[in-house]
Amino acid sequence: MKHLEKRPLFVYEMANNHMGDVEHGIRLIRELRQVSDGFPFNFCIKLQYRDLDSCIHPAYQGRFDLKYVKRFSETRLSWEQYKQIKDAIVDAGFLSMCTPWDEISVDKIAEHGYDYIKVPSCYLTDWPILEKIATYDLPIVASTAGAALEEIDKVVSFFAVSG
Repeated sequence: MKHLEKRPLFVYEMANNHMGDVEHGIRLIRELRQVSDGFPFNFCIKLQYRDLDSCIHPAYQGRFDLKYVKRFSETRLSWEQYKQIKDAIVDAGFLSMCTPWDEISVDKIAEHGYDYIKVPSCYLTDWPILEKIATYDLPIVASTAGAALEEIDKVVSFFAVSG
């Protein structure tokens, strides 16, 4: 893990705001670089990785009447395109973070060399994906949302033992 000094970490969320367009994503990164200059933070840009063929149940693939299936399908990127955006993040001097929405994406996040991996709140107790994340030595940011303290404790304990 990179030495982060004692400055707060400020995370920009890109999610699908690249609109499925690599150049648009890179343009966003460049603009974020301009507005971030001069502030005393460690800035990070977070993406989301989805392997849509495994992340969307086969019965729902192509169902554009479903809001999220439509959005994710319309903003689909190849792994090479995701890597281009990730490289632009690093080239701009940002730290990189990524949320996996399936186990395949966990492998790609590690392969692409992200600084952090993020567990979304809706997957906080999704043990198959947590077990996959634990196979890599990446710093973890986990969203807890409205999770019960007992669930949070189990997840923290799991990663403490796994690490």
